Amino acid sequence: MLTLEQLRNLVEEPKAGAKLPTARALRESVCEIVVKEIMGNGAELTVYKNGYALYQIKNRATVFPVNGCKSYSYATNKEDICVDEHLFDQEKWYIRLMLEGEDRLSHNFYMKEKGHQVSYSAEAEDWDALSDQSDCLADRLIQQEMMEELLQMLTNRQRKVVVEYFYMEKTHQQIADELGITRPAVSDAIAKALKRMKKIVLK
Repeated sequence: MLTLEQLRNLVEEPKAGAKLPTARALRESVCEIVVKEIMGNGAELTVYKNGYALYQIKNRATVFPVNGCKSYSYATNKEDICVDEHLFDQEKWYIRLMLEGEDRLSHNFYMKEKGHQVSYSAEAEDWDALSDQSDCLADRLIQQEMMEELLQMLTNRQRKVVVEYFYMEKTHQQIADELGITRPAVSDAIAKALKRMKKIVLK
């Protein structure tokens, strides 16, 4: 298993203040791809040797530096929670990066809906059509006829979020509104559910 800490040591650290490359520039560059993960519902995460990560889903994409993903904060109905970066360091490399990508895409979508022109990653967002197809986790689980059993192993919230996201194809914000939780809490629930399900499948 490649951890986030190990991944940080495999990539370069972008210079401070350096302009973010666009998603298209990264895809068309000759920069070495260090690792890539297809996570579900079209979501794809690619990390390049130059230290940048490209997170894309359907027609949306965002770019961000790997080493900029430190601790992670989100709010619940009762309190604000901050997950220390060291807890992510020993987990699978893509968990913290996926949360970052989802947050950035959601922010950009919100800003676009509000009529603003400034994106989360300055000029680094690409809204061109992305045609990549994914063999997502949900599809593999269905083929193995294990979904019902696996869903029962999740918490009630994780189970609800997985069904809403993968089968009903609702956005993180729609799920958050329905459950009365924050969007980061939805991202966190999905990440934990996928991690638990994949661990069971790969046994």
